[in-house]
Amino acid sequence: MYIDKMDIISFGKYQDKEIKLTDGINVIYGDNEAGKSTLHKFIEGMLYGFYKPYRKNKQFTPDYDRFLPWNNSNKYKGILVYKHLGKEYRIERNFMKRNDKVEIFDNDTGENITEKFEYDSATKLYQPASRHIGINKSTFNNTISIGQLSSKTSDELVKEVKDSLINLGESKDEEISVRNVIEKLNKKLDEIGTAGRKKTTPYGKLTEEIKKLKKEKAEAEKTWQKVLEKQEELNNINNNLKEMENRKKDNEELLDYLSKEEVKKAYEEGLRLKEYIDNKTTELKDIEQFKDADIVLIDEAIKKLNNLESCKMQHDELKSELTEIENYLKKQYEIYNQVKVLEDEDLNDIDSIASQYNIYNDMVKKCNELRDMIEELKINLNSEKENNGVIEDEYEYTRLEEERKEIKYSKSVETELKEQKYQDMLANQKHGKLISSFSFLIFVGLLVSGIISSQIIVIAVSVVFAGVAIYTTMGYRKNKGKLDILLNEINRIKSTEGKKQNKLDKIVQKQNEILKKHSCTELIELRKLKDKVIHMNVIHEDNKKRYTKAINNLEKLELEKKQKEERLTYYVNLLLDTKNLDINNINLVKEKYEIFKDTRKNINHKNEDKKNRLAKYNSINEQISKLNKEIKEVFDRYKVQDEKGLQQVKDKKYHYHNMISNINNKKELLSRLLGDNTLIELEQKLTKYNQVQMTTDKSKDELLIEQDNLVNDILHISKDITSYETKIANLQKDVRPIVDIEEDISNKLNMKSDYDKKIKALTMARDAIENISKDIQNNFAPKLNEKVSNIISNITNKKYNDIKINPNMEILTYEPENHELISIDSLSKGTIDQMYFGLRLGLIDIIKEDKSLPLILDDCFVQYDNDRLKMVMETLGNLDRQIIILSCHRREEEILKGLNVEFNYIAL
Repeated sequence: MYIDKMDIISFGKYQDKEIKLTDGINVIYGDNEAGKSTLHKFIEGMLYGFYKPYRKNKQFTPDYDRFLPWNNSNKYKGILVYKHLGKEYRIERNFMKRNDKVEIFDNDTGENITEKFEYDSATKLYQPASRHIGINKSTFNNTISIGQLSSKTSDELVKEVKDSLINLGESKDEEISVRNVIEKLNKKLDEIGTAGRKKTTPYGKLTEEIKKLKKEKAEAEKTWQKVLEKQEELNNINNNLKEMENRKKDNEELLDYLSKEEVKKAYEEGLRLKEYIDNKTTELKDIEQFKDADIVLIDEAIKKLNNLESCKMQHDELKSELTEIENYLKKQYEIYNQVKVLEDEDLNDIDSIASQYNIYNDMVKKCNELRDMIEELKINLNSEKENNGVIEDEYEYTRLEEERKEIKYSKSVETELKEQKYQDMLANQKHGKLISSFSFLIFVGLLVSGIISSQIIVIAVSVVFAGVAIYTTMGYRKNKGKLDILLNEINRIKSTEGKKQNKLDKIVQKQNEILKKHSCTELIELRKLKDKVIHMNVIHEDNKKRYTKAINNLEKLELEKKQKEERLTYYVNLLLDTKNLDINNINLVKEKYEIFKDTRKNINHKNEDKKNRLAKYNSINEQISKLNKEIKEVFDRYKVQDEKGLQQVKDKKYHYHNMISNINNKKELLSRLLGDNTLIELEQKLTKYNQVQMTTDKSKDELLIEQDNLVNDILHISKDITSYETKIANLQKDVRPIVDIEEDISNKLNMKSDYDKKIKALTMARDAIENISKDIQNNFAPKLNEKVSNIISNITNKKYNDIKINPNMEILTYEPENHELISIDSLSKGTIDQMYFGLRLGLIDIIKEDKSLPLILDDCFVQYDNDRLKMVMETLGNLDRQIIILSCHRREEEILKGLNVEFNYIAL
């Protein structure tokens, strides 16, 4: 499996960045802060996201905020394409919170295969790394992904590796987590609990409940024993009570027989009381209709009759007061009607008429001032606007001056250059001619001298000077032709200077005409004149604007003054019948208005008073109507006409209830007289006493004494019975039947037995798995040691070739000199880094021996010297897997080239 392409849409500093990788070694070079670690984290994020592991709900790691896009906070996403067993897959992930999403596609067919991957219930997303990579994020970061200075494995990896080794040894499937199975078994055991552990666990609770039930049963047995004892005592007391009640009944019959005269007297008195009760009951029927009379209603009706009289008095008083108010208002309205034609707006104007008159006078003054100003401005504007073309002439003069200077001072650069060149060439010509003459003289002198002295070397030197003379002569002739041409050109150009002078004279003539036109001698005077004209024109325009504004203001003010004058004249004419508008009439209008205001105020006050009294008057009328209606309802109900009739209804109700009370008293006397008998029974007794003869050896007094004793004994025994029954009830109230308790104990014991079986089964399963796990770890340890030893031997140039990995993932090695087994902590940092790097490679090969996963190395060789780095690069070059090296150094690139290892180079 290898990563084919990274399409970074928006991640950290990268926007729309595509990086193409190949199988084998990929070297990604970049300076510090170039974004290498961002690429590293992008791969991790695409495979696993930025979520905290082992959480029940979704929580983000700090890397989420660290790699938020710099320039586009609305997008936080990317695409990663990888190949596995000849097929191409594409992962699309959106990292943005609340919109985070991941989808996996078969890139060959375009099919969405997301649901074929594992689902994480905490993040609520599918896991792209679950199927083809097959390791979790912790193992990923501790094996195939190595960051800066982090070759050493974390403590968490120890558990992960052990788990993976156990799974591989048992099932050859790293997806099945034996550690998870053991954790689940322990969790099940913890959930059930034991008798000696937490009382909050089901097993602990059940044990406590059984103890409580057994204790409850023992206490219940004691309580029920007490209940049985008390019940037996109660039965004996009940037997004694029955015997006493039978004796009491026999004595009652004897006493009844002995009380014959008393019975006769009671019978006769009973007949008299019954006759009285019957007569009074008949009499009640005549006033029975008043028994339900509502006394409260009648009393309220009488009270309302009194209120009605009071209301009628108030009604008459208010009526008289309203008549007085009407007469007062009539007089006030006569005064008010003189000015009532005025509207509210008129009244407001009159109220401020003095100030309005002052405003009017101010308007008159302002209009006069505006007229004076307009006349003054009109005179100023009639004078012609001064200009006479001085502004345009000044601009023309300036333009001509610039043209004159340009012609005068712009001597042709070409002419100057040609003249300078001519002078230079002429000087060179003279110099060359001098050299030629001098060389010729030397030549002749040396030649003659050589011939005379027959010295060949002198003759040879003379030849050299002859050559110089010939060369300079030829150069002179050649340059003379050029000088003639150049001189002709200079003369041609100078011939045009006359024409320029004529043009300058014309320009000066035009300038003088302009100055003369405006009586100026120089340009500065002309400019002063122009500035003065401009200033006068500005003043003219300003006066023109002021004139227009003054005209408009005058028209507006005249209109307002006229409206104000008409309004004031209207009020003076209306109230004083004159059109003379002066201060005296204004004051008279003001006085009349003040009288009007007072009158209006009085009218308003009285109208308010009238309104209040009228409201009260109407309220009294409503009360009178209501009282009459309510009193009539009571009169109609009891069929009376006045208060006296209502009082009679009350008296009859009281009489009815007094008679009822007397009848009840008589009935009570009759009841006490008869006791448990009725008149018929007394009559029957008298008949019986006359027919039956009874004998006894006891006197009546003796029977009465005995009867009293029996009654007291019966009462005492009845109290004892009640006491016993209460005690028995109290005992039964606080205890359950033993059968119910025994049934609960049986159910709880059955549940406990089920828990014991589960605990035994779970413990046996856990112990068996742990024993198997230990055996598997022991089987894989030699294989891991051999794998890591080979890797470390290669990268340390066979210096360390026997490595031991203990169960805690700690590395031990034999010291090369004395062959003592030591911890690598005593070795150099570079060697320790090599050791842990080898451990990571060995672990991933052991855990994922069937999968060749990519290896990501992010600046993890900074502590390596060149020799160590070369050995590591050589080892990596022999690996059959994709390797991504992110580095800020050129060493990796140079060493791989030196080793003739093919690699894909990417510069950020």
